[in-house]
Amino acid sequence: MRKALAALAMSAVLSLLAGPAFAQTEYGGEGESLTVSDSRVVPGQSMTVSGSGATPDGKVNIVFASTPRVVATTTADGDGNFSATFEVPSDVDAGTHTVTAVDAATGDVLASVAVVVPASAVDGSDGDDDSLPFTGSSTLPGIGIGVTLIALGGAVLLASRRRTDRERDSVSS
Repeated sequence: MRKALAALAMSAVLSLLAGPAFAQTEYGGEGESLTVSDSRVVPGQSMTVSGSGATPDGKVNIVFASTPRVVATTTADGDGNFSATFEVPSDVDAGTHTVTAVDAATGDVLASVAVVVPASAVDGSDGDDDSLPFTGSSTLPGIGIGVTLIALGGAVLLASRRRTDRERDSVSS
């Protein structure tokens, strides 16, 4: 019984620690989103960014970073949706970069998404690299949910065993 309680306590602690880990990696609050036309880009490529959650009819700056620079400015519609097309800077280095939508009036980050510039696009090679495409997916939310479900399953199992023990004790008395 003590081992079961210890296991339950440990999974509860792990689920609490896993929760903040993925919450900190997400930019953009409720109702805010950002999508890009392509997650693998090359310098000089035209790219479209769309999002929501901006101030209705407000200005939105699109920032391309490892070295932050505003690459586009657009105006949101009455519902806070926006879209902009820009060229990926020609002097960008190979690697992972961030495209961020920023409310121009408040400076608040609306949402952010990662894009990859492959080394072959920067060094002029034939571009035939056999690496997997970058999807931008994060496994941390799934791990947090899985640990939480395991902890809940353990609690239900523990509660049902206690109930069965009580019923068995009351029948034998």
